[in-house]
Amino acid sequence: MKNILYIIAIVFSFSANAQTIVPLEEMLKPEHPTNNVYYKDVNGLLNKFLGTWVYSDSQHYLKIVVSKVTNQSLGVKLGPMFIGNISEDFIEVRYQYKVNGIEKYNTILATEDWITNGNLFADSSFNTVKVNHIEPSLTSSPRGKDAKLELKFIAPQTMTLGSQPQLNWKWKYVPSGKNFTTYPNGDTYDQSDYIIPQDLTLTKQ
Repeated sequence: MKNILYIIAIVFSFSANAQTIVPLEEMLKPEHPTNNVYYKDVNGLLNKFLGTWVYSDSQHYLKIVVSKVTNQSLGVKLGPMFIGNISEDFIEVRYQYKVNGIEKYNTILATEDWITNGNLFADSSFNTVKVNHIEPSLTSSPRGKDAKLELKFIAPQTMTLGSQPQLNWKWKYVPSGKNFTTYPNGDTYDQSDYIIPQDLTLTKQ
């Protein structure tokens, strides 16, 4: 009898925590599921952003590598900020940036948390995705400024015949949750400005 009750409890537990698959674009709707849900890119809307993209001129060189992360758990938030058991697909952006041939950043193979990622579409065209963006610190302290990056896909048919797809990179600062400049131990945040240009158009490689 105890074994039967134990099995029933396990089945109930799995059932209670089972996630419903919902298309990623449903997050645009004001009323969208916030409990036991997996926001999956079932229609491949993120695929157009994937791959390697490059911008280069006489001074600046920016290469970004965009990949997709699938079924990433956000965990279960409790208390007043409870949003339920949620997993998502999103894009991850790593980059190499040079000025006058000198490398300033390279997060392509980095193991640190300098990874730009997100999955929020700007509108129902699904050609622009908004992601969180924090440039690597120029000091030994973490960044004290946050930014949002918009990546806009520009299809070949909107450009010269035979050309490659392009990706517009545009970021701006956003209010930071870091409302203090120093840690309790006295360490300070890196408050220097970001150095990658705010508006660039990259070409698919």
